[in-house]
Amino acid sequence: MLPSRDFKSLASAYSATPALTLKYNITVCIQNQVFSYKNAEYRNYSPAILPSAGIFVLTAHIYKQHTSKGTRTMEKTVSSFHDIIQELRSTELDLPEVSDHIAENAVDIHFAAGYPVVVYGVDGASYQISKKSLSSVDMDDLFYRFCDYSVYRHINEINKGYITVFDKYRCGIAGTAVKQRGEIVSVKNVRSMNIRVPRAVNGVSCRIARCKADLLDGLLLVGPPSSGKTTVLRDMIVRLANERCVVVDERRELSWGIKDSAVDFMMDFSKDEAISRAIRGLSPKIIVCDEIADEDILTIKRAAAAGVNFIASVHGDPITWRFRPLVKELILSGVFRRIAVLEGRNNPGSVKELLFTDEFFETDRGCISCSGRSDNKLMEASLYAKAH
Repeated sequence: MLPSRDFKSLASAYSATPALTLKYNITVCIQNQVFSYKNAEYRNYSPAILPSAGIFVLTAHIYKQHTSKGTRTMEKTVSSFHDIIQELRSTELDLPEVSDHIAENAVDIHFAAGYPVVVYGVDGASYQISKKSLSSVDMDDLFYRFCDYSVYRHINEINKGYITVFDKYRCGIAGTAVKQRGEIVSVKNVRSMNIRVPRAVNGVSCRIARCKADLLDGLLLVGPPSSGKTTVLRDMIVRLANERCVVVDERRELSWGIKDSAVDFMMDFSKDEAISRAIRGLSPKIIVCDEIADEDILTIKRAAAAGVNFIASVHGDPITWRFRPLVKELILSGVFRRIAVLEGRNNPGSVKELLFTDEFFETDRGCISCSGRSDNKLMEASLYAKAH
């Protein structure tokens, strides 16, 4: 292994404007060889210069800064949990103070008739935070309060299985569908609801793309529910603030926590409506959207043909995602340059695989396979993600 001074002297020779020197646990690749350094000095060198020297800094999962006061996390996490709890207390729910451990790990807040209010954590644990169980009357009252006492105002959301509570947070609902002529027109007998707890993790998208150029080519995030797709997209949106970026925010989730941004947010539009209007009026270079479904594919293909790149997410199991028809069609469409597969709900935001879409081809078994070719930087990042 090369000593850290060799890395620093080699990198310094190719650096035009070194920034503040910090102490990191870093992993670098020098001439296709991977080296690790603990508590090493590393300056924020220009990513456009380092590759010319054969040096690639693999920043995935490297988020510890060593200071005289100890070690702290470089990724700054901002959670909405306490704000949601405060809003819930205004609905007359009897909720005690919640520990910081629960607040930091909260993913969902679940309400169900006959059960207390439960918080589900990123570690898979569940925490009871109410003193008594909710009755059917409590659930009805809570549902109407979440709708601001106007169910009709939220009917379009309800028909899609959720409502936006407190004008900020997505709340999934479970009940009995009311149909007319085969179409859902409402939901009755709501007996359980689930509020997703949004969070912003500054720097988390560096696990996938070290510089803006890696984002502007188009990227597809694949992962199961609660794997961190929306959190990663939020951080990417912040990084793309000056890149003529349009965000399609159907459920007001992607805009949470982003303030004073030059990004164009289109909220409460369907993807088809938002993308069509964006192309005609906003001249986007790149469009960001969450949770692509089958009905969105044609719209995305048309926009890509008009010269717009996309960053988007889609549900997929980290093991069997290649067999999902929707994912297969998106990859083979040519819209996305890169794919990032997230590990899952037990390690949200962590990368399992980083791949190029042009390496894939359809097999006789109906899935897609990778040819094995890859850009060096992506191979190195993928290797590091798997090793950690």
